[in-house]
Amino acid sequence: MDLHLLLLRLRYASPETAQLLHIFLLVAAVLAAHQLWVRSSPTRRELEQAALRGGLIGLALCLGLAVAACFWGYQGGAARARNLQIAGAAPLRVAYGAGGAPLIQVFTAPGCGPCAELEARLGPVIEAGYAVEYLPSPLSEEDWLPIVSALCAPDPHAAFEHLYRMAQPPQPGAVRRVCDDRARLNEAALKQLTGRLVYPTVVMPDGFVLLGAPSQATLLGYLHAVAPPRLRGAGPEIGI
Repeated sequence: MDLHLLLLRLRYASPETAQLLHIFLLVAAVLAAHQLWVRSSPTRRELEQAALRGGLIGLALCLGLAVAACFWGYQGGAARARNLQIAGAAPLRVAYGAGGAPLIQVFTAPGCGPCAELEARLGPVIEAGYAVEYLPSPLSEEDWLPIVSALCAPDPHAAFEHLYRMAQPPQPGAVRRVCDDRARLNEAALKQLTGRLVYPTVVMPDGFVLLGAPSQATLLGYLHAVAPPRLRGAGPEIGI
């Protein structure tokens, strides 16, 4: 496996994993420094035999826990394939970018500040040769009707952009029942993917999931490692 890609996946696997890994490695570093300090003096080494033994046990335990945290948070091939299957089952989506380009899927919600920040970062990503599909889902029950109305409108892209830029939502009008059912399936897919509703949730082309709004450097760094762009030229597409 590409070591750079492995390190990227470990780094971005989840905030919880990163925090645990940092804690265990910090404690391990302190214990290792204590071992070196005690062993640097024959007198201290003689007087602190119990501390040396306990420190070695603690050091091994911390390193073992750090490895366990990596395995717990790391998204292996089977997990990434499952993520792609779940995200691909979300039926209501708005697509941007060239067909056949490496695809990024984003669960997003109206009124979500981090979602708006991420949308601004994804514009240059699309221009760089990637495709993005937004999978709308609600923050509250009040969001259902505007979402469904937007994606069932004659021009779904325009209505979607109007709604997600927190402008006046489109008028409800006549909502097709099939759109309403599909919108609720988007929420179910997100819950299955993450266990809870996290906005935004980003599914990368290889199925790797990023929670929250990753920086543009994170997005492009990971994308270039797993899926270099193949096509240029973006144009909107719609999938309903």
